[in-house]
Amino acid sequence: MDKSKQLRILNITDEASIFALLLAERLPDAKMTCALRSEMPKIDIPANVTIVNFKTDDELLAIGKFDVVLMTELTKEAGELSDLFVRLRNLFDGSGKLIILARPKNPPLPLPEVCLTLWRKLAVSRDEISDAAKKADMSFAGFSVSVPVTVPKFDWEAILFSGCIPIVKNSPKCTDKVITDFCKARPSNISFEEKLGMFLLKTDNPSA
Repeated sequence: MDKSKQLRILNITDEASIFALLLAERLPDAKMTCALRSEMPKIDIPANVTIVNFKTDDELLAIGKFDVVLMTELTKEAGELSDLFVRLRNLFDGSGKLIILARPKNPPLPLPEVCLTLWRKLAVSRDEISDAAKKADMSFAGFSVSVPVTVPKFDWEAILFSGCIPIVKNSPKCTDKVITDFCKARPSNISFEEKLGMFLLKTDNPSA
């Protein structure tokens, strides 16, 4: 990449990504485009962030070309991963980097069992991402980060109600009552290990 040019980052996600907005704040000279399938909530966003909505691959590809593509909360709902990665290569302006954030199956977040049942079916593994990267002719590197977290149970209940955790929002059986009953049964402070897999896929093919 020409270092004299502005770094162009595309974040693809179902919901507004706090991680992407924080990254944009840390990289004020970069241009961040957040492509959402849902509406952006009414929150302040950094001046270097542009919000766009899309429904189809064609609409996504029409947004433009980028140096880095960031995907958050990747699950098996995305379909065949190698096909997805091949399609995303079309977003690169020459060579590019695809950064994926994905939660592992274990340890799970403190969620109602009805959510965990669905999560075990949807979570993608490191090996699945690595194999898909090879099929898409992209290099692969990955690591995990783990942080101990303690949250007051009423705050955790508010987080679950907010819909910012996709697996909760997409679990039909995870009703308001299920969430309330789950949190009532927890101690005053909910402690857990927040674990996240971060994967870097790269292509150095100028025609990518």
